[in-house]
Order: sequence, then structure tokens, then C-alpha cells
Amino acid sequence: MQRSQSFSEIQSLNNQVKLQDFVQQSPNQIENQIKESQFIFQQSFVNQTQVCHTPLEKYKNSSLGNTIIKQGVIHVKINTGSYKKSTLQLTIEKLVILEDKQWSLVFNLKYLAFNLIQCNKNSLRLIKIEFHKLNKVIFLKFNDEIEGKLWFQCLKMIDEKFRNNYRKLIIKDMYFGANFVTENEFLDWAETGDILLFETDHYLAKIQRAITSSNFDHVGLIIRKQEHKEILVVDVKNNIGVDFEFWKFFLQKNTHFKKICYRKLLNIERGYIDQRIQEFIDKVYGQEFQLNIMKMLQQQSDGLINKGYFCSELIAKAYKYCQLLPQQKASSQYWPVTFSKQINLLNKAELSQPMMILLDNDINYQL
Repeated sequence: MQRSQSFSEIQSLNNQVKLQDFVQQSPNQIENQIKESQFIFQQSFVNQTQVCHTPLEKYKNSSLGNTIIKQGVIHVKINTGSYKKSTLQLTIEKLVILEDKQWSLVFNLKYLAFNLIQCNKNSLRLIKIEFHKLNKVIFLKFNDEIEGKLWFQCLKMIDEKFRNNYRKLIIKDMYFGANFVTENEFLDWAETGDILLFETDHYLAKIQRAITSSNFDHVGLIIRKQEHKEILVVDVKNNIGVDFEFWKFFLQKNTHFKKICYRKLLNIERGYIDQRIQEFIDKVYGQEFQLNIMKMLQQQSDGLINKGYFCSELIAKAYKYCQLLPQQKASSQYWPVTFSKQINLLNKAELSQPMMILLDNDINYQL
């Protein structure tokens, strides 16, 4: 299955934005850069106006918000920390700090109210982004006045676009700097085969995360029931085994999850995945929780249907049943950390980057 036009549009637009330290530029070059940023910004919004019907279409359309309009190497200070030379990307919705070419900190300018402040009346070499309702601040320090002006203009463009179009959110500290999606966005996008990753607030889970060097200790699978447009969470519980619950009831009953992240399964044949996942869950529903030394030492697969599972083993089995993972490797060798990192799926399928779900209960709206 080919990627959507939206993805190719993002890549095409992003390829126009160069990553560079400051280089001496003429006034015409500066003006052209501003015009290019404005064009990319406006073009991405034109692409986002398409009518979306399916969860995948809605996800792809929203992904246009990751279109880059400016990037460069800048000195950054967050709150009372020290300045650090960092690679930054500014998309039409987010300010992103990268580490090893991967998104590290993400500030969602679409949903977070901020003030853009010129720290010196006569200079744009120091800019402050003040998230006043959150008591957070980011300083951007530039080597040159011109580069500061370019960034200031791009940030101002985003501020003017979103200031009156979206209700601004007051969020908990754990979401600040996270690549989050709202609960409503998640419910719009979720489809059968997508993955949920969990951070549990329990001392044994903390030990597991420390041992596996992971932020996550539990993993679940999504099933979307088309007939009533609800989603189910499939996971393995210690006292129940393989179980599924509707999303709202899942949240109500499982209050020990501190963070929940979402990864979307992409580039697959939707009808085939829906059928195979449902077949698999029908076969394993009610099987007991099982984790022992023999499983942990097992290297070769023992088939797809077992008498017991632990959480990530179940997900691996489900993906194998859909021909998304190699059959030879033992499913018990897959842990929650496996599904949180880059994983090579078969048949050109892939998982999106993890996105933290901003739960409705964790939001206050700015008046």
C-alpha cells in the first residue's frame, strides 16, 4: 500500500527548508526566506482543508501539521536551565528540539497559549516564548540579528494563525515538552492494529522500566468496531488474562496508568488487518496471564496460539498472525520497550512515532 498524498506533500515541502547555522545573507535573500516560509505555511493549510471521512484520512490530514517552515542550530534555554546549542525545527504547529536527529522535546503551539517577546527593543537576537498559564518559558538566542528576525517572523505567523482559532489548553507538567495528541484526536484516528504503550504508577513497574531501560512497562492493542464506531483496548491483565474493554471503561477501571502513548499502524491493507486481528483475539480471549523463566529463555517461536501470554507477547503474536513480524523469533522476546522503539515490520508496514494521549481529565481550558 502506498503512502498517502499527504505524506508526500509533507516531505516535498520539508525538503525546501534547509538546516543551517547562520550564513551571511543579503536583504533579498532574507526577504525570499520569509516568503518561502509563508508559502509553505499557507500551502500546508490548503492541504489540510480536505474533507476527511475515515480514521486514516483524519490522521494523515493532521500529520500535515508536522510540515517544517524553519529549522536551524540555536542556543536554547528552558525555564531556569542553562543555554544549550540545539537543533530546532519549527513546523506549522510545533516547536521541536532534536537529539540525534530524533524529536526530543515538542511544544505544541497550536494548543498552548504563549506570548512571543522581543527581549531587547533594539535587537531580535534574544527571543522569549512565554507560556504564562503554565509558568514555563523558552529562550532562543541567535548569533545574528537577521536569523533572529527570521525566527521571530515565523513564530509570529503561527501565533496569529492559532491565537483565536483553537481553545488553548492548560495542561499538567508531564505533557509540557511531550509530543501529545488530544483524546478526541486519538479517538478519531484509532484503528484495529494500532498500539498503546503505558507507564504504570507501581513500584514493580518502575523496576521493570529500569531493567529494560524503557519509559513503558505495558502494551495493548486497539480494535475498532465499525458498527458502533467505538474502540476496544485489548491487553493481558495479571488477574484476568487476555481481556478487552471499551476505551471509556478501560480508563475508569485502570487508574494506575500514569501515561498512555499511541502508535498508529501504517501502510497496511486495512480489510486484511481488521479480519486477522479479530480472528486472533477470538482465539485467545480469556487465556491466562503467563510469564515464567522458560518463556524468557525461549528463542524460537512455539506457534501462534498458546495457553497463556504476557502483554507484549500477545501483541507480537497478533502481529505475526497478520504477517507483520517474522515467525521464527519467539514472541516472548518482545517486551513493551520493543514496541516503543523503531521496529522493522514486514510488508512495508510501519508504526508512527509514539504520541502521548492528552486525556480529557488532565485538561483545563483557558478562559
